[in-house]
Amino acid sequence: RTGDPFLAPPSFYFPSDDALFQQNLDFMTGPYILAAPIAEPDMRERTVRLPPGWWYDPASSTWHRGQQGIRAAAPLDRIPVFIREGSIIPRGPVIQHTREQASEFDLDVYPGADTAFSLYDDDGLSMDYTRGTFARTQFTLTHGLAGITLAARRSGGMTPPRRTWSVTVHRIQEQPRAITLNGRPAAGWTFDSRTRQIRGKLEGDGSDFTLVVRP
Repeated sequence: RTGDPFLAPPSFYFPSDDALFQQNLDFMTGPYILAAPIAEPDMRERTVRLPPGWWYDPASSTWHRGQQGIRAAAPLDRIPVFIREGSIIPRGPVIQHTREQASEFDLDVYPGADTAFSLYDDDGLSMDYTRGTFARTQFTLTHGLAGITLAARRSGGMTPPRRTWSVTVHRIQEQPRAITLNGRPAAGWTFDSRTRQIRGKLEGDGSDFTLVVRP
């Protein structure tokens, strides 16, 4: 819809940071995920130049300020990856073709900046999407006096299949005063003081919802 490439150098999204134009290996999958691959044998760490903003290292559960170089571990089983603040990242299981309909998904939310993410669905088989038979779910993340709000609004002429979303909200500094779902206390949602994360599940057919984390 936008014409942006699936993979792009960091300078594509942050052209004002001149230092990023010197990075020949790093790439981004969209504006929120930075990968820093290893291109030399026996290298087990490397310096990574982070773009502006704050970036999360899932391997060490550490936040780093951008526009600086940091040393990142690079063991044989993974490459360094960093997540930008303000990200909404859905993850699903590996599927072999579009006929497969997965039902279990993860949704990782990284507060820090207001943002939005659009999730698209169609039947994976026909051309009916050209006639409006598709679903687009717009996730939004906003910050205000009431706390952190994650909302979803669905549009289109198709009802998505039922799904279970395992939601993790990162970067929560202290026990929230309340967690509400559609204006009511959210049952089963927990706060982990060690990882600074809130976790819970959402189930349904993609209907609208509003989740609020009140400090």
